[in-house]
Amino acid sequence: MDFASFVDSHYPTLRSQKPSDGRRAIKLRLLDAFWSQPNLGGTELQNVDALSEITRHNHPDPFDFPEDEEPMGVLVRTDYEDEESWQSFLDGVRRAEEELLSELKQSNADEDVAMDDASGSSQAAPGELEEEEHESSSDDDEVAPKIISVLSDPSTLSGLTNILVLRLLCDASLARAPTKPNDVKALPPHRLTGSVGLRETFSKTPTIWIYDSLSNKDGSLKAINNIGPELYGCAAGDSWRTKGSHLIELQWSITMQGLSFDFGGLDRWDLDERRRNLESNF
Repeated sequence: MDFASFVDSHYPTLRSQKPSDGRRAIKLRLLDAFWSQPNLGGTELQNVDALSEITRHNHPDPFDFPEDEEPMGVLVRTDYEDEESWQSFLDGVRRAEEELLSELKQSNADEDVAMDDASGSSQAAPGELEEEEHESSSDDDEVAPKIISVLSDPSTLSGLTNILVLRLLCDASLARAPTKPNDVKALPPHRLTGSVGLRETFSKTPTIWIYDSLSNKDGSLKAINNIGPELYGCAAGDSWRTKGSHLIELQWSITMQGLSFDFGGLDRWDLDERRRNLESNF
């Protein structure tokens, strides 16, 4: 049975067993069933395109954002020991977001003025003038993009590892695992780093940033890789730390300019965090 057939035969049953479950929980149970198959690793894995079949299922999930409020990134608070530090950090994030949006709005306004000046010498017909005024009014009414949304709920998020946050907020799927180089020792099989040539991965968006206990001390954040670096032994949930003051600028660049981080093809991800992910109780 290839993966497409596996999804088709198992997903409806899993959903009917717990109809109150959201989409992400069902997909995780589907992958649990997939990994638990005896003698996994035969011809059922040959159809690479079929690995995307799980993404067809898009019924609602409790952690979905409203369609008109979907953020570029999500800041997740997982430590609740220092409220003062958190509030100070959050105030800085909001100020940075407001400043960036204000700069973008001003830049757009300047461009509009330049365009108006350039076309000012040509006489517009009455109908054209009316249409331009309507377009200008519509532009003024546009809702500013949501760069960062914040999730802070100690009952749900306290102490979560990177991978457990991903499992809550992003859709799980399967992908081909990176091939082992000839000169590298083989790692034990694991559903995150690779088993029978596959590994678990998660939807690319939204970008996940985690505020943890170290954030209270130095204002840094964990930047999470949702998909998994394309290096043998790396995994979804790998992370690196960045200054919290860079959050808004980085998120804008990731979403709008395609910024990505691969550390020059080297494994410079946080090994301690990877170990915590691999040891997480799924």
